[in-house]
Amino acid sequence: MNNNPLVSVVIASYNMGQYLPESVRSVLAQTYKNFEIIVIDDGSTDDTEEQLKPLMADPRLRYIKQENQGQPKAKNNGIKATKGEYIAFCDGDDLWAPNKLELQLPIFEGDSDIGVVYSEVSYIDDKG
Repeated sequence: MNNNPLVSVVIASYNMGQYLPESVRSVLAQTYKNFEIIVIDDGSTDDTEEQLKPLMADPRLRYIKQENQGQPKAKNNGIKATKGEYIAFCDGDDLWAPNKLELQLPIFEGDSDIGVVYSEVSYIDDKG
């Protein structure tokens, strides 16, 4: 494994304008810094694009809007746009712990049979 591989984070989103900025911020706050974020807007009819505009100044973030095709196609189109050695998925209403990538990437080292890494989840509601 490259010591500092690029990780491509694909966020497929449909009408998640109210949650998506926090999701993107949680990825931008990673302790591991070599990543790109590709947001695939799957034809949202809400204010998703407007909500993301303040974050678009970060060069690690790319926004791609497409006609609604469903989450699987949105994720596949996101994968096609990636440049990274590794691909991670984050849903538009998910929040990542700041050290997620830092903890998960080393698991791939030394074992070529490992192709997928996942973690526990915590659930939150509108009260946090």
